[in-house]
Amino acid sequence: MDQYDWSGIGEAFRKTSDVTTPTALTEDTIALLGAGLALVGILLSKAAGNEVYDAIAALLIGILSVGFALAITIAWENRRLILGESLSPDAETELREIVAAAPHVVHIDAFRTVFVGPQAVLVTADVSFDPETEAAELDELIADVETRLRAADDRVEHVSVEPEV
Repeated sequence: MDQYDWSGIGEAFRKTSDVTTPTALTEDTIALLGAGLALVGILLSKAAGNEVYDAIAALLIGILSVGFALAITIAWENRRLILGESLSPDAETELREIVAAAPHVVHIDAFRTVFVGPQAVLVTADVSFDPETEAAELDELIADVETRLRAADDRVEHVSVEPEV
């Protein structure tokens, strides 16, 4: 959470691109709550000699399981990844500034980031370079931009810089 400056578990749950973590957390939480309810129901039934407590606990476990319609929430959160979620505007701006600050860059024609996996981002940029730039130098400039982007954010795994000369 500190790495991405998230304020807590709730924000991490909403913003993570690793869908297995919130899914496992939700499933485990519901399982532990169900086990706790079962234990309380059994203990109350034994202590009071009345099986109604066990039945109430079973009913609550059923409601809790149906409440795993939280799976709907998980599916809702995952839809952003399926649709091609971008990095946050701040992170995207930082990466855009790195490209703009590169030598011989005249203009950024297009810039896009998209998650392609858990904590894996693709950055694409159509960049107008100075027309006087030599082809060999252009290859070096693009390689340097790719290296700087990867160094700026460890989630950047794939970079495509398309020169518009």
